[in-house]
Order: sequence, then structure tokens, then C-alpha cells
Amino acid sequence: LGLIIFVPIILLVIVPIVVNMFVNATTMTIISATLMEPLPSTMLIDTWVELNNAGPIAAKLSGFNATLVGPKGRDIGWLVFPDVPLDANSANLQHVLSQMTIM
Repeated sequence: LGLIIFVPIILLVIVPIVVNMFVNATTMTIISATLMEPLPSTMLIDTWVELNNAGPIAAKLSGFNATLVGPKGRDIGWLVFPDVPLDANSANLQHVLSQMTIM
């Protein structure tokens, strides 16, 4: 009877809280960024980023479209950020070379 009560509580309440703590503690720092080969609608961005995985389990950050926003809140353009494997409890340096589409 105890397992019937405690297993759902652990899976539905405690595990999401712990995972949320790890996700909130994860950071991404841009080490360097270079804009290259500018054209009217595109340019290359060569970037080194440090992704700090705060969780005790290795993970994979799935690729996504990243929007660059200017200092006044206006969208400048977007680029594709690739899939990145993340080691557990560590800083992961990642080199990203991507074409930015200018808006």
C-alpha cells in the first residue's frame, strides 16, 4: 500500500522539482563571437559558447533557432544552433559556426 502512494508522489511531484532545479541552474555564456562575410540578407557567425550543465546526468541540447535581439529590443536576425552533447556537472565548450539570416 505504501508503494502505491509513494511512487506516484515521487514521480509526479519530487522528480519534476529536482529536474527543474537542474535546468534553472544551467547557464550559457558567450566566450567570443565574430561576424564574417556580411551580405545584404546573411552573414556568418563564428562563436564559442560555454554551456554549464548543472545536472548529474549527461544530456543533449537539441538544436534550435536562436534569434539575435538588438539593444532596443528589435530582432536583428536568426541562426541555427546545432545539437550539443553536454557532460554531467561540467562546463562544455562548444564552437558554433552558423549562417545568420538578417531580418
